Amino acid sequence: MKDSEIFPFCHKKGIRLPNGWRHCCNAVRFHNREETERHFSYKSKIAFELMKRGQTVFTEIELVNWNGSERPVADIFWLDENIIVELESQETAEKTALKMKQYGNYGLFVFDISKFSVEEILAKIGLSGAK
Repeated sequence: MKDSEIFPFCHKKGIRLPNGWRHCCNAVRFHNREETERHFSYKSKIAFELMKRGQTVFTEIELVNWNGSERPVADIFWLDENIIVELESQETAEKTALKMKQYGNYGLFVFDISKFSVEEILAKIGLSGAK
């Protein structure tokens, strides 16, 4: 999606982007010093596959909820499909429930990276045959 199309697309779909959204658009952003190499690698490979297919991707984007009370940071936001991909090092039912609450207006996939390969994640989000 062209840069000039992103804001109108989001407005039409009811997606509120933060003011500095351009810094994380079609770029792989580092979360913080606690992010593991494996987590960053998974995020990079998934984002690369999406971008390679012409999709618009945000990484580490702080999404603004309409009520303004929560501002969760998404690992990967696949704008074209309105899908959030969250990568957890140790996924728990509590973490997944929180993510579901935070991202209720989006399609959501939560993956435990100790249990799934990048290829399995890509297949589950609809990018089978990715290489």
